[in-house]
Amino acid sequence: MKIAIIGASRGIGAELLKAAIEEGHEVTALVRDPAKLNASIPGLNVVKGDILDPSSVATTIAGREAICVCIGIPPTRKPVDVFSRGVQNILNAIETGSNQKLILVTGIGAGDSKGHGGFFYDRLLKPLLLATNYADKDRAESLA
Repeated sequence: MKIAIIGASRGIGAELLKAAIEEGHEVTALVRDPAKLNASIPGLNVVKGDILDPSSVATTIAGREAICVCIGIPPTRKPVDVFSRGVQNILNAIETGSNQKLILVTGIGAGDSKGHGGFFYDRLLKPLLLATNYADKDRAESLA
């Protein structure tokens, strides 16, 4: 399968990249810092760019069957729009009439998983540190 992974240098994205390569899939990874990935891995194409750059998004997802978004940002109380703007860039770049599948990893507490993080997460951590992150993850899920 031909897979695009956006946010492949850390966390879930890095684990997905590792598993996809081990399974023999052809992967194109969009990362801000290509030095964080071993570009010489067979089956891996690395694109330097950002989910907020429509051009690098279009280059990354062209001809891919699945598009996996695994981006993350640190907790902040400032307004966040990277998730929703990034998903909109992907939707704008998806090939008309294609069967490309979009998989968006947002995390516990976004969309249908609201209220399933447990007391500490739902009542303390999310409202105090992650409210703006998750508000935008909800916007991204509503677009996808």
